[in-house]
Amino acid sequence: MIRLVLESRLAAPPEQVWTAVAAMKGVNAELHPWVHMTSPRGIDRLDADDTSLRGGFRSWILVLGVIPVDRHHFGFDEIGNRHFAERSRSWLNRTWRHNRTVSTGSDPQTSSIRDELEIVPRIRALRPLVRTVVRAVFRHRHRRLRRAFGETAA
Repeated sequence: MIRLVLESRLAAPPEQVWTAVAAMKGVNAELHPWVHMTSPRGIDRLDADDTSLRGGFRSWILVLGVIPVDRHHFGFDEIGNRHFAERSRSWLNRTWRHNRTVSTGSDPQTSSIRDELEIVPRIRALRPLVRTVVRAVFRHRHRRLRRAFGETAA
């Protein structure tokens, strides 16, 4: 199993950060320009009150926005106030668990965003490649978040 944890401290209040990162537009802004995720019509954001998300949805993972490299079936164990617990699978990964939490930082006008991932690739020999690619993608996402919201000291 691959385990990764990334955390960034942002110079924006947690509600502002969550509004951005819980929207598909925000997710794709984080991934830009390397990756794009599709979503079905009507699935625009993660909302704790939207029971239709409990069943999940399917998404194409597109490199450079056009080259399909994986088909992901998203499922959610929990969508809460500034938090989600995703349990998914894809053509490449038997298991994909992604927990994301946005919490209040050292003062109410700052926040911390934490991504915890557990991944089990379908092909064991691809584990080092999957780890490298996923780590690079999530580091890129966090750089984009720090650029968008500003960064605070630890």
